[in-house]
Amino acid sequence: MYRPESEDWVLLLGSSNVRRQGPSAAYAQIDSMMRTENFDPLRLDDVVVSDNDDPTLRLLRGAIKTGPTLDRIRFSRNRIGNAFIEDALIYRLQDPAVQPQSA
Repeated sequence: MYRPESEDWVLLLGSSNVRRQGPSAAYAQIDSMMRTENFDPLRLDDVVVSDNDDPTLRLLRGAIKTGPTLDRIRFSRNRIGNAFIEDALIYRLQDPAVQPQSA
């Protein structure tokens, strides 16, 4: 998601684990993965973890429907309610109440 106020991009990750285990555990897990894999140029400072109930994620989830795949959707210069989204690349927005079906 692009943040025009700081003129940078952030990877916003929503997970129910943040509510259960706290954001510190989520950042620790991401940091561990980033140390073992090559995530250049992504840095931990570029990642924001949030609960699935994050207001921005709720807005996007209400406006855009995606399935369980990782297809990319570009969402640029759009208004949802009173929020203006400058630019975002969305890879998955799935209602946390809906569980993916097994194959």
